[in-house]
This record gives sequence, structure tokens and C-alpha cells, in this order.
Amino acid sequence: MATATGQAPVSQNSGGNWGNSRFNKYYNRYLNDIPLNTINYNAVSTPDQSVDELAAEVAAYLDPQINTTEKNLRRQMRNNYNDIDANGASKGMSRSTWVTDEKGAIYNAGMDALADAYSNYNSALASGVSERYENYLARRQGIDEQNARNQLEADKYNSQVKTAQEQLAYKRAANAYNWTKPKKSKGGGDNGGNNDLVPWLTSKGKTVLMKPEKRRMSGQSSGL
Repeated sequence: MATATGQAPVSQNSGGNWGNSRFNKYYNRYLNDIPLNTINYNAVSTPDQSVDELAAEVAAYLDPQINTTEKNLRRQMRNNYNDIDANGASKGMSRSTWVTDEKGAIYNAGMDALADAYSNYNSALASGVSERYENYLARRQGIDEQNARNQLEADKYNSQVKTAQEQLAYKRAANAYNWTKPKKSKGGGDNGGNNDLVPWLTSKGKTVLMKPEKRRMSGQSSGL
């Protein structure tokens, strides 16, 4: 059982169970009276991002480029068709296989160029999504690690604050316990009567015994 003097093994008795009912009463009074100024750490959150969302972001950047490329290729194909038609008509070959063959060659070349453009588009899209997803994972890991470090520091601080609170409550309870310890009467018993009283320091610097309820009403503070 802990004695009423010296340093308390606070971590083993944070609930105020000291094996002595009178000391427990003092200890719990002071423990409830001393403010516990702990902190709460609010972790930084990272918005979840799916691959589809990242792909949409990259596509929003690439789509205008591929759309312009396709538009220009198709316009060039139409211009080439018109040139072939004009050339065939000037030679009286509008319905000849030469016109058909030339238009077919223009079409095939245009489709090949468009296929290459979309291949480059898909490659850029995949590369952009991969890069963004790797950056996202790295950023999220960094935030999670920082959150863990901050939470550890908060827990350490709160533990120190709690320990200090319990040690101060123990010290004040020990002083109160010893100060109000019943004295033996001449008949062998104790005179009692002080078990519900706690020593408090008055505004004039004098220590008096007072019930906690009366102390709160009078606004006096503990001097122990």
C-alpha cells in the first residue's frame, strides 16, 4: 500500500485506489479539482482518388489536343479528295479508276495518321495516370506518416499532463492526509471530526480546515 508521503507510483493508481479510504477521498477530490489540459490531434485527411478519376483529369488535358489533330487530319483528307476530283474532271477522268484509287490512298494514309495520333494519345494517357497515381500514393503515405508522428507526440504530451495531474493530486492528498490525521485522545481513541475537512489557504495566507463544498462557495484556493 502506498504511504501518504513521498512520490506516488501514479501509473499504478490512476484510479485513486490507494488501499486507504480516507487518503482515497482526499486524492480523488484533488484529482477532480485539478484541470486536465490535454490536447486532441486532428489528423490531416487525404481525399481518396481512384484511377478513373485520375484518368479523367489527364484526359481533360489531352482530349483537346487529339480532337484538334483528328479535325485537322479529316479536313486535309477532304481537301485532298477535292483536288483529286478537280484533277480528274480537268482530264475527263471523273469516273475513272484513277480517281477511285487516289481517293483510297488518301483515305488509308489519313486513317494511318489518325491511328498513330490515337496511339500517342493512349500512351500519354497511361503515362499521365501512372505518374499521378504514384504521386498520389507518395503524398498520402507522407501525410499518414506525419499524422502518426503528430499523434504520437500528442499522446506523449497527454500522458505527461495526466501524470503531472496525478502526482500533484497525490502530493496535495498526502499533505491533507497528514495534516488532518486524527490525534489520539487520552483515553486511547482518536478525536475524529476532521475526516471530511481539507486544508485550504485563505486570502490572508492562513491555512484552515474547510469542507470542499464550503471552499467552492467562498472562492478560497488550496494552498497544498
